Amino acid sequence: MRFARLTAAATIIVAGLLGTTRAAGVPPQPAVSCRDLSFPVTLGAGHPLYLMGGRLCVPEGATVLEVLVSGFTYSGDYWDFPYEPDRYSYVRAANAAGFATLSINRPGTGPSALPPAQLPPATALTVDSEADALHQMLTALPTVTGGSRFARIVLVGHSLGSNVSMVAAARFPDDVDGVILTGLLHYPLPLGAGDYVHPATEDPKFAGYPAGYVTTKTGVRGPLFYDTDYADPRVIAEDEQRKSTGTTSEQATSAGGIGSAGIRVPVLLVVGRNDGSYCARRLSCADAEAVLAHERPYYPAAPELAAFVLPRAGHSINLHPNASDWFDAAIQWTADHLGDRSTTR
Repeated sequence: MRFARLTAAATIIVAGLLGTTRAAGVPPQPAVSCRDLSFPVTLGAGHPLYLMGGRLCVPEGATVLEVLVSGFTYSGDYWDFPYEPDRYSYVRAANAAGFATLSINRPGTGPSALPPAQLPPATALTVDSEADALHQMLTALPTVTGGSRFARIVLVGHSLGSNVSMVAAARFPDDVDGVILTGLLHYPLPLGAGDYVHPATEDPKFAGYPAGYVTTKTGVRGPLFYDTDYADPRVIAEDEQRKSTGTTSEQATSAGGIGSAGIRVPVLLVVGRNDGSYCARRLSCADAEAVLAHERPYYPAAPELAAFVLPRAGHSINLHPNASDWFDAAIQWTADHLGDRSTTR
């Protein structure tokens, strides 16, 4: 709550400090080592194994790991966007601040395996099964990385990835020490509904995908995910080229806010002020206090709930020109809550 009250002032102060720092010369950034990883996971006991991919980037001396979980029809590229990465890459910003990142490709996205996508069977890809897969990944992390351990772990989700992170944090409380949820508020919005998606096989990029996989129709990502008055059309075009898939089973099992009541770690909520998925639908996203007023009852067990509203931004906040403002807010929040711990898990 204190974070919400200080957000505007903190943004002004940070901007001033950054200007001074650049004038004096940018200090050296920590050396960062990155590698691609694969985690064998199941979607339930006795079910087949699938490979879930991720990219781990570790600055020298990092003790905090942020696990980045992308949204519906997004892969891990959302967190490390290749176009003008100094502006749009959350990974680059977090690494520069000294935090390790693991940007994952949820099952069914990017290069990860393609599980069944329709209900039934019970083996289909759902929010619950993805949360369980995330738990398996975190459990296997020291083994897969050859012994890497971190003092604290933060889940950072976007949209559907926030829903998955929320369920995982509530169901497996020993896995995480904090949660950052972006692009997800409590409102009964059918994910990917309406005229925005079609079967993935109707897009040549996804020829041969199993039944039940969907993607956004050509040309809808701009009005669906962006404040088009402010976003760079070149970013929207790159997003269109890099889009991934979702599934009908995810749509059927996703409802904004599942699991929030069980979260027992600090939570930061982040939303674009012009997010058409929520802020244009009877919810006020005017400022952080307005978001907290609506969301606070849904997090009764969280020891602290904070919020940040990114102006001139739609649903995909990472991909707006002022994304660095929310990157800075997340970095500040993580440092304040988790950055001073040294004991490893």
